[in-house]
Amino acid sequence: MEWRTRHIQRATIDWFDPMDLLDSSNMTSNFLTQETHLKKVFQQWTGRFLLGMMGLTLCLSSMDLNASEVQTQIGKKAPKLELPGMDGKTVVSEKYAGKIVVFNFWATWCPPCRAEIPDFMKIHDAYKDKNVVVIGISLDSSLGPVKRFIRTQKLNYPVLMGDAKLVAAFGNFSAIPQTFIIDDEGRIHTQFQGLVKQEALEKKLNTLLGDGAKE
Repeated sequence: MEWRTRHIQRATIDWFDPMDLLDSSNMTSNFLTQETHLKKVFQQWTGRFLLGMMGLTLCLSSMDLNASEVQTQIGKKAPKLELPGMDGKTVVSEKYAGKIVVFNFWATWCPPCRAEIPDFMKIHDAYKDKNVVVIGISLDSSLGPVKRFIRTQKLNYPVLMGDAKLVAAFGNFSAIPQTFIIDDEGRIHTQFQGLVKQEALEKKLNTLLGDGAKE
């Protein structure tokens, strides 16, 4: 049970720094500017808190389960993305137009999320020359833990920072890890909930690429 306590504590302290409310460098003497800043900080804190609670609870509940397929979003147009990358620059979904995209929603504090990362790295290596893009979408509350994880684990595919708004756009799913495969026309082809294996990803990708038996 030690890992549960450790990750609960880490997720909790990452959510919110009360000093954000007192950061004079982000405020001016103008009352309206102060009020706008406080509202922005409160909204960010609220979103992070709720997202963290959602992810933590359902990460724990699904840690021992293999992935299951979810059908509710299949065939729908994938939501448009406008998310910050590790360098702080915004990445938009149009960048991947015409490609098959694998979106993996995860977090550094989620054990099954971390466990499936090596398989996504293998998928990236095997399919990067076949019009397939693997993208991690972190639901961590800050960049620091994600950058450290990427560096220590030597992730070979891009990672973007997601939020509660994006989770809602993808059907408001209630567990991580969560993986979506988007076809080259921008529609959701597959949704996996839980820890997904390389073989399951390959089967779906080969079907989309015409290299496997149609399902």
